[in-house]
Amino acid sequence: MDVEDKKEPFEVKDKRLFNPDGTVRQEGVSEEPPSKKGYPHPPPPDFQINFSTFILSLASSVQINLGLIPHPVTNKSEVDLVSAKQTIDILGIMDEKTRGNLNREEEQILKQVLFELRLQYVEVSKK
Repeated sequence: MDVEDKKEPFEVKDKRLFNPDGTVRQEGVSEEPPSKKGYPHPPPPDFQINFSTFILSLASSVQINLGLIPHPVTNKSEVDLVSAKQTIDILGIMDEKTRGNLNREEEQILKQVLFELRLQYVEVSKK
């Protein structure tokens, strides 16, 4: 008996969402909600995004890229200094462009987060 005889049959399923002409395919469209496909812990249903939580979200992204906290999907710590620096630069631009338009709490959060992330970036990049 050779290897060809032992192979089990397999089925190929087309999971594309659109037909070649651009129309939406009805068959093969996943019924699973998007929140079940991505990160293992979607935000609670009552979670409200605001400026402060947006800043903290970007800060978490930087810390993941600096390898300070593990990636939520892979649970591995990997360093990506380019992505970390780009996000820190984005936060810096936001600081410049929103000056005078933030309430006191938002301004303090943004300044503190930027200060801490810049220090963490310098520490990690020296290694």
